[in-house]
Amino acid sequence: MKKFIFLFFCVPMLFGGVSAQNRPTANTKIYYNFDKKPSFPGGNQARLTFFARHIRYPQDALNNNISGKVYASFIVEPDSSITHIKILKSLGYGCDAELKRLILLMPKWNPGIVGGKPVRSYVTQVVSFQMKNPSTQKGKIYTKVDSLPVLAVGKAGIEHFLISHLWYPKRTVKRQVTDTVFVSFVVEPDSSIKQLELIPPKAKKNAYDYEALRVVSLLPVLRPAMLHGKPVPVKLYVPVVFDHKNVDMKGGHYKTEEYNFMEYKYFVPKGHLPVFYVPGKDITGRIYTYETLDKKPQFPGGLSELMRYLMEHIKYPAAARDKGCSGTVVLHFVVEADGSISNVKVLMGVCPSLNTEAVKVVSGMPKWIPGRLKGKPVRVLFNLPVRFSMR
Repeated sequence: MKKFIFLFFCVPMLFGGVSAQNRPTANTKIYYNFDKKPSFPGGNQARLTFFARHIRYPQDALNNNISGKVYASFIVEPDSSITHIKILKSLGYGCDAELKRLILLMPKWNPGIVGGKPVRSYVTQVVSFQMKNPSTQKGKIYTKVDSLPVLAVGKAGIEHFLISHLWYPKRTVKRQVTDTVFVSFVVEPDSSIKQLELIPPKAKKNAYDYEALRVVSLLPVLRPAMLHGKPVPVKLYVPVVFDHKNVDMKGGHYKTEEYNFMEYKYFVPKGHLPVFYVPGKDITGRIYTYETLDKKPQFPGGLSELMRYLMEHIKYPAAARDKGCSGTVVLHFVVEADGSISNVKVLMGVCPSLNTEAVKVVSGMPKWIPGRLKGKPVRVLFNLPVRFSMR
């Protein structure tokens, strides 16, 4: 039997220039600053209890294993009634209709107060439909764990990582559009990213969908999710935002990729690595990642020789030693098809002097044995932790 988690949020917000459509009112102005905010009778806890008791997970969403958030807005009128319900961000599969039903079912709110008088108030409502511990053919996938996976994305976080690795479909750049694709994925106990899916699922993918799946597959995982002291698979969700304002048209180049026997043109901003992966060309639109290479990149002599190289060449900076600075610097770089190292960058730093030393030593490494796919050497993104300890 499936169990579910529902999360609810309610935030008063501005919605200017809207007039009542369902019935006349003396004052059509919508307020967002109040002397007293609009509130659910009994307060926020009573609202949470109301939703928990009345919400029903739509069967269509259950059948398609759909989870996610639905955003809606409504007006709390001066007479406490609810009007102008609108879905701001859809999830589909019956979830939108369920949120509308709940909003209509709510008791009358306490209206917002301005100058001692009740006013029309704009309110947003967010409900998260989330399955708890859904079962799959491969075994249990968790949504509630003791600790989430640790990603090597630095202080800037996932959003910065995605933006700095994203390729933009030509339409985004030429027409200056903004689009968002929601992707779910599973972080496996071995820290690999598997089971990437669009939310909601699509029978036919477009250029945005393929690129969102590609860039999410690159997220570097340092440690998997943990439950009761053991690594477990966990399902996560991330929005991938395509915004033309993030694209520097002064640099970069266009490139063509093929998915499902269709060609799509992407703009690669200046500074982005042109190849982090090898795209699949089979009818399923499968995307090949580091995990599917025939042979992964390798330092000459293997891991033991790599550790020996680092120990012999790293010099603990005096500035770091004087400040007592120690820890692990996580780098990522590209092992080129000829085995050379390029594009060394800090994913997770410790302090400037240690970061600089790690980059210098890794940049000077001898050529690696390159990764191979279908018998041919390919460019592969590699993540490497470099530990500095004063012991």
